Amino acid sequence: MHILYLTNSIREEDYNLWAAHTKELPNPSNQNFHNRLINCLMRAGKVDVLSLISHYSGEKEIFVDDDDYHHINYRGRKSDIFGRRVIEASRIGASLVRRDTIILFDPLSVKLGKIAYRIKKEKHCKVIAILTDNPKNLSKASPFYSRYVFSHVRKADGVLSLTHGLLKAYGVEKKPNFIFEGIIEESLVGKCPLPKQSFIYFGGSLLPRYGIDDLLNAYMATAPKYFLIIAGKIIDKDVVEKYSKISNGHIRFLGQVSKSLNYTLESNAVLLVNPRPYDKKLDEESIPSKMLEYVSTTTPIVSYNNDRLKLLFPDDINWIGKNENLTQWFKSHLDNERKFINLVPNGAKEKAISRYGYEVLSKKIQFFLDTMNSFSS
Repeated sequence: MHILYLTNSIREEDYNLWAAHTKELPNPSNQNFHNRLINCLMRAGKVDVLSLISHYSGEKEIFVDDDDYHHINYRGRKSDIFGRRVIEASRIGASLVRRDTIILFDPLSVKLGKIAYRIKKEKHCKVIAILTDNPKNLSKASPFYSRYVFSHVRKADGVLSLTHGLLKAYGVEKKPNFIFEGIIEESLVGKCPLPKQSFIYFGGSLLPRYGIDDLLNAYMATAPKYFLIIAGKIIDKDVVEKYSKISNGHIRFLGQVSKSLNYTLESNAVLLVNPRPYDKKLDEESIPSKMLEYVSTTTPIVSYNNDRLKLLFPDDINWIGKNENLTQWFKSHLDNERKFINLVPNGAKEKAISRYGYEVLSKKIQFFLDTMNSFSS
């Protein structure tokens, strides 16, 4: 079976090179997930990746086609007049189709949905939507955009989804589907810029709704004898300057970091934090991607509740109590010298890799896609 994968993501090395030229980068969480899924699928068979570059780079030499990746660069708004990029991508995508091709696409990009169905109409391929989030959970998502996304998912022949809640949200529970919470890749640990276990680490979204304020307040209220290192796209520079100053440099904001540095920091921290507050609807539809990275290390983790992950890893994570907040948890786990005590050790690594590692998932997803492709169109 041959897979045509439609995405806005790019290769990791291209992403890192691009980051040196611009601050306008695609969402790193989305980027990392699709890179992992692509690499996972490449373990099982031939994958052609059609990458619809989502931002203007001005650096044409970064995005070079090869046997696996085919790029449709963003050359400014004029290139999208009358759907020129969609037409160009559809033409290239159709030229890659084989007799046994199945199309996978990210429906959070409306253009990718349009491309998928243009190719399906011409080549009669099966189309599989990859569900990673509900557009209604995204900031600044318009009702018009959400309707397009929902429509494209409901027309799909099948679905890959991170949660059952997403199937329910899109109204596609009865479609053929395969659910997996995420993918783990074992990255090489590089040289850490800070001494091992000298810092608390959080890497993720810095939007207030995902708990960054709770983390900052907990750290300031309890003053642990560790640095607080935070990685993620800077949302509010004033907040960065304020907390960097009042903490005397003990809180450090790194901005977006490479995947390699992120994994190195996760592996060398004294504690990893997931400050996202519990929200029943959000948890039904969204697995915190950072948590799957965290459990693939041996570093202790503290987290607010997530029903699915708590079921899978009940004894490997420091779960914050129902009537407890992060500040209270810090206070109860710091000794008189403000060093951590009584941390639940993270023993989830082998269990997590056996469930979400490349080798296991590539076979399971391949089986699902083979089954889908065996049905007549």
